[in-house]
Amino acid sequence: MIVSATASQEPLLQWSDIQPGTHITAIGADSADKQELDPAIIRRADLVVTDSRVQGRSRGELWHTYRVDNAGMSRIVEIGEIISGMVKGRTAAEQVTV
Repeated sequence: MIVSATASQEPLLQWSDIQPGTHITAIGADSADKQELDPAIIRRADLVVTDSRVQGRSRGELWHTYRVDNAGMSRIVEIGEIISGMVKGRTAAEQVTV
């Protein structure tokens, strides 16, 4: 598990830093000028979860990765969808989740 809570304006973690089964909780990129994760992590993770897709379109890791990519953004899951059972969360131990 990796938890990042920084005010970084450039990626601190790269896809090459991530091993199978890793879960990343990134909470520092709360504005459009902040970024903690390389976009490859978001694109290549097996499951990416956010509290709000709407908010993700305007800031943080999702904005940096999918700002104009609606197809990419459509694979992002909201945490409420997992909690309500509409979508499954992690389904295998080796999955990379964000």
